[in-house]
Amino acid sequence: TIILINNYHFNLILTITYIPMSSNGTKINTFVFFDTETTGLPEYEFNRTRITELTMIAAGRDHLMECDKTVLPRVLHKLTLCINPRKLITSTEITGLANDMLEHQRVFDIDTVNLIQLFLSRLPGPICLVAHNGNKFDYPLLQKEIKKLGQKLSEDILCADSLIAFKELHDSYLMPDNLQSPLFNDVKPLDKEIVDDESISADVLDCSKILDNKFNEFKNELNEYVPEDVKNRNETTPKRATSSSYAENNIRAKKERRNGYHMNNSTNAKKCLFVPRTSFKLVDIYKRIFNEDAKDAHNAEGDVLTLIHIAIACKENFFLWCDDNSIPFHLVKSL
Repeated sequence: TIILINNYHFNLILTITYIPMSSNGTKINTFVFFDTETTGLPEYEFNRTRITELTMIAAGRDHLMECDKTVLPRVLHKLTLCINPRKLITSTEITGLANDMLEHQRVFDIDTVNLIQLFLSRLPGPICLVAHNGNKFDYPLLQKEIKKLGQKLSEDILCADSLIAFKELHDSYLMPDNLQSPLFNDVKPLDKEIVDDESISADVLDCSKILDNKFNEFKNELNEYVPEDVKNRNETTPKRATSSSYAENNIRAKKERRNGYHMNNSTNAKKCLFVPRTSFKLVDIYKRIFNEDAKDAHNAEGDVLTLIHIAIACKENFFLWCDDNSIPFHLVKSL
């Protein structure tokens, strides 16, 4: 990009590297990918949600860096616990866990906290928990279960939210799925020769004209479109109440206007004016990167493995982000 300031030209070059917004000076040695399954959602359970399954899978930074995105490190440390919540489970259809299945399992007790602490203490530090949407869900929920027992984890344990990480990396064009977006299909690389500002201005002007013409064509199609049934009824005085067919057409027209196109008009009018928002659900990120569905979704261990694959695909950018944005777990507020 070339900009003009006080008659001086400046070339701006986009470099695809992660630039930390802040730094806590910690280089994480072990990442503990973490997920929970629960009785339901806190907003529907008055924040009385309980954990039904918990999985932690730990891997060293160096081992993760050496892996291809389709291969997991050979050295993995795993902890998976199924827990009796002693509360009605409303998420059975999603998680596959029901109250009768967990009837004879242990509750979340002091032994559970000690087991988690001993598991983490065996790992080379610094240690960082990584959970998708962890800041708003998994971490406050785990903190609640621990504090309810009057316990706490070691204060040197860090935590990071992969949902925030992937959003920020995506916005900085550092996610591996960025270049797979349809928005980049028609992008051609710039010629190696220096491009002057006049040619850039001309290209921008041409692009602006094309967009204006397309928008005007679309607007004209919207203005010209009048359902024949509506036209006939407007030209005659109805003798009875409006028929159901008219109501259906009216509802259909509203849907068409809301969706930004007409169902029976030309294909050009069927194109949406706006690009849909990028989904950062774990399964959707995985699908964009690997072009296949994630396995064992809504299973704690399955979701953790999916998260690890995505983290490996992001390579050093993700790990650097965690270095600079992780926080001590003991500072997380309980649910």
